[in-house]
Amino acid sequence: MATPTVAPLTFQRAPNLPRNCTFDPHDWQILSQYWHPVAFASQVADKPLSVTLLDEPLVVFRANDALVAARDVCPHRGAPLSQGWVENGHLVCPYHGLEYGADGKCKHIPSQEGGTIPDRLRLTTYAVQEAYGLIWVSLGGGEQALPDFPA
Repeated sequence: MATPTVAPLTFQRAPNLPRNCTFDPHDWQILSQYWHPVAFASQVADKPLSVTLLDEPLVVFRANDALVAARDVCPHRGAPLSQGWVENGHLVCPYHGLEYGADGKCKHIPSQEGGTIPDRLRLTTYAVQEAYGLIWVSLGGGEQALPDFPA
């Protein structure tokens, strides 16, 4: 059996219930700790992909060699990042063109060339990995093992 390709994990917050969550809070907390397939790996190619996991809207994209899953909202003005594009390894917001790296940090603000970038301009990222031809996300940090599929 081939060993799955595991990307480095990123996680920047404890899981919180999404706004307008339809799950029972206790159930959501339990489910958020596990890995869930959100897309076929082939769907995450040269542009961001919008997916929803446990009522949390996510954007999944490739930034050079890194696979990233983040909350699908720009921290600047709330635009959906999944409507943007990937350029030079950065996710570009479709609204004001802010660019975010694989670590979730804002790398460039077009209207402030050379200016200081505030720390609040950071994406909420989640544990993500590619295995068995699928993209897997864990909203709770990915501490549980990925399911084993020996066949």
